[in-house]
Formats: sequence, C-alpha cells, structure tokens
Amino acid sequence: MADDNKPVIYARYAVGEIVLVVIGILIALQVNNWNTNRMQGIEEQKLLGKIRKEFIQNKKQLLDKIELRDLALASTKELLQLIDHKNSGTQDSKVDSLLLLPFRYIHLILFMTS
Repeated sequence: MADDNKPVIYARYAVGEIVLVVIGILIALQVNNWNTNRMQGIEEQKLLGKIRKEFIQNKKQLLDKIELRDLALASTKELLQLIDHKNSGTQDSKVDSLLLLPFRYIHLILFMTS
C-alpha cells in the first residue's frame, strides 16, 4: 500500500513545485513591469523639465524681440513725424538715434538665428 501512494505523493510534490515556480515568475514579471514603468516616469519627468526650460527660454527671446520691435516701431513713427514736419530745429543726433533702432531690429531679425 505504501508503494502505491508514492507516485501520487511525487505528483503532488511536482505540481506544488511547478505552481511555486510559476508564482515566482509572475512576481518577477510584475516587479520588472513596475520598475520599467518607474524608469519611464523618471525619463518623462526629465523630458518635461527640458521642454519647460526650453519654453521659458523661447518665451524670453520672443518677449525681447517684441520689445525691440516695439521700440523700432516707435522710433520709426517719431522719425516719420520729424520728416513730415520738416522741423528746422531738428537735431541730427536725434535723427541718427531714431534711425539706429529700426536698423538694429532689422539686423537682428535677418542675421540672428536664435
């Protein structure tokens, strides 16, 4: 009778071992998935930080260019008013300074890449 139970005992033992191995593999896969997701989240945060930094830099450059454009526009309008009035008291230095801003703005637009 004892010999008849040995194959059943071994079969139960083998099935138990297989179940434990499968559970171990599933746990390892879950840990690997968790770690992969965590690493992707870290990389995503780094990329978002870089994008934010670049956006802030681009915004600052854009605001600087807008300010320079507004100054160039204002000086051009003032220069045109001086020319229209043909004011005899117009100083050459004022005209020169008013001419400088629009040309500086054009130079920056044409020759600056950033």
